[in-house]
Amino acid sequence: MKVIKRVLKVMMAALCFLCVGMTLLYAYPRYREYEQLRAEAEELRRLIEEEHLAQERIIFDMENSMTDANVERVARERLGLIMSNEIIFINDYD
Repeated sequence: MKVIKRVLKVMMAALCFLCVGMTLLYAYPRYREYEQLRAEAEELRRLIEEEHLAQERIIFDMENSMTDANVERVARERLGLIMSNEIIFINDYD
């Protein structure tokens, strides 16, 4: 009877060891995949935050570029426009 109890204890210990081993074999690859996906999600969150900041800068620049002074400056520099009360001097020495 003692031998049977001893064999049962050994078999139960082996069965427990086998269950723990199988669980680890199944769980470890899933854990690595989880960690990889978590790192990727964090990187994507960071990229989204950068894009939001860039978008806010663009919106700020657009809103501030439409002032009268900026419109006049661009019209003078790029389009060569002048005000109706201005006098133009032409330099022929160039």
